[in-house]
Amino acid sequence: VSGNMELLTGDATNGETGHISLKTGDGLDGSGGDIVMQVGVAKQGWHSGRTSDGGDIRMTAGETEDYKQIGGSVYISGGLGSSTDASDGGDGGSLVLSGGEARGRNR
Repeated sequence: VSGNMELLTGDATNGETGHISLKTGDGLDGSGGDIVMQVGVAKQGWHSGRTSDGGDIRMTAGETEDYKQIGGSVYISGGLGSSTDASDGGDGGSLVLSGGEARGRNR
């Protein structure tokens, strides 16, 4: 069994809790780096015969219990292509959303 990793802020009894930020550094003459979130493969062990579904990635914005307030939003955007070059300026990054591929053979 592999270990777990948990990254969280504590609860606040009076006021706001902290926030979590993941950011790569800037790259001079190079990429700013990637942030990758990936769930490992659920492999069937030859000796156990057990099968398992793939793991999920869940993103959920914050809940509010306060009167007349709005729950948190989820923002996803492609990268800014900020070059203003006249011949071939920057293009914004794509937002690609796709469902999982099905390779089952039954019809």
